Amino acid sequence: MKQLRQIFQQMILNLTGMNLRTICQFGLVLTCAITLSACQLTSTPQTQSIASEYYLWIKTLSHDELRQELAQQQQNEVAGLTQARVNLIFLYAMPDSPVYNPYTAKTLLNRLVTEQSDPLLSSQDYALLNLLREQLNQHILTSNKLLQAKQQLQEQQLKQDMILAKQQETIKKLQEQIKQLTQIELTIEQEQ
Repeated sequence: MKQLRQIFQQMILNLTGMNLRTICQFGLVLTCAITLSACQLTSTPQTQSIASEYYLWIKTLSHDELRQELAQQQQNEVAGLTQARVNLIFLYAMPDSPVYNPYTAKTLLNRLVTEQSDPLLSSQDYALLNLLREQLNQHILTSNKLLQAKQQLQEQQLKQDMILAKQQETIKKLQEQIKQLTQIELTIEQEQ
C-alpha cells in the first residue's frame, strides 16, 4: 500500500508536464488498477469440500481399517471435534461398511444440522450432507416398508400354518374314523 502511494505521488508530480491525452490515459490506468485491487480485496477464497474428500478416502479402506477409523472418529467426537461427527455420519452411512447403520447416521446428521453454528463446512459439504439426508430418509422409509411387508408375510404364513395344522388334524380324525368304520364293517361281516 505504501509503495502504491509513492508511485501515485510520483505520477502526480510528472502530470504537470503532460498533455491532456496522457493525463486521460493515466487516469484510465489508475482507475483500472484501483478496480482490480478492489476485486482482489473482496474476492473470497474457494473452500474445498472436506466431507467429499473424506468420503472418497474411506471408500478405499478395508473393513479393518474402517473399524479403526470409526474408533478414531469416536474419540475425536468425544474430544469435541465437529468434523468427527461429519466423518462418523459417512462411516455409518456407507453401505459396504462393516459398521453400516443408517439409523445412527441419520440421528447424527439431524443432530449436526440442529447444533451446527460455526461455518465449518463448505456449501458443497452442506449440499452433500443434504443429499445424504434425503438418501437416508428414503432408505429408512423403504426399510420400514420392507419390514412391515415381512411382518405381514410372517403373519399370513402363521395363519396358513394354523389352517394347515387344523386341516391335517381333521384329516387325521377322518382317517381314524375310516379305520374304525372299516373295522366295524369287518366285524359285521365276520359275524354274519
